Amino acid sequence: MPAVPIAQLMDHLAQVPELEQLLLSARAAGGQPTATEMAEVTGLDVDHVVDLTEQLIGLGLVESEQSRANEVVPTARGRSLAAQLERSYSDGARRTEAIRRGVLESFRTQRRPVSTGLVEQWPGRSLQPAPNHDEITGAYEYLQGQQLILAQKLGGGAWFGLELTPAGRDALEGRHRLVTPQAATTIHDHSDHSQTFNQQGATIGALSVGDANTVSGKVTVAAQSLKQVRQALTEALDQVGRLPVEHQVPVQEALEDAASVASTDSPRPGALRRLVQAASDAAGSAVGTAAGQTIVNLMNSAATLI
Repeated sequence: MPAVPIAQLMDHLAQVPELEQLLLSARAAGGQPTATEMAEVTGLDVDHVVDLTEQLIGLGLVESEQSRANEVVPTARGRSLAAQLERSYSDGARRTEAIRRGVLESFRTQRRPVSTGLVEQWPGRSLQPAPNHDEITGAYEYLQGQQLILAQKLGGGAWFGLELTPAGRDALEGRHRLVTPQAATTIHDHSDHSQTFNQQGATIGALSVGDANTVSGKVTVAAQSLKQVRQALTEALDQVGRLPVEHQVPVQEALEDAASVASTDSPRPGALRRLVQAASDAAGSAVGTAAGQTIVNLMNSAATLI
């Protein structure tokens, strides 16, 4: 049976969080943990752990031989994928997803969730490092833009939650993705009609009147450059399936992280540049292949536009 494509596999694990939880827990446990031990760690029923283990075997992520002895032992591919997931929860697309979902959940459990309060007492998935205020306010901004919540921005950059919209409730109940893999393929260009000028490839908007040598405002990537970066990421993602199997997971994950940031209307140049460089570095391990070289070239070209 051919291996499940990486992009499909990552998306499936995001849709079935218990599978991802079991895989991560089994890798963290090491050795040959039993279904009973995994049930204690995850808080899941033993029979459910056994069912999930069978699903992971079908995906090629858990050894079938040990499972007959009621053990949950990840395969080499499963361990590699779990390591990538852990890195993504630390600083990647999975982290962005978890923070957005945590904020969205707070609208269902709290009457008027305020961003500063969520920093002090984070209600979502445990993350290391803990979500900071910039990350949480970014989630508010995203969820409001997607019409999943109604919220108001206060002075000092804080957000005040008003209510969860019907679309937000549907997103929670249906576990809709809040970070879409390969999102750059569906992004529309939103031109900035405010007064702007270009400085080293970045657009600086909302200029204040004052000293000619002083600039205030938010630094963003120029609209046309951002469009080209998104296109480069789309083309690079199309190449992942042509890489050797052992390189597909890290490259796919790095590209998706960059695509997630590039999909926003005003990505921070520094953050986007670092992620694009990380994608280039990840593909560098496969630079001896045509697909690896193509991805590196695309990312290096994209980095010059930011």
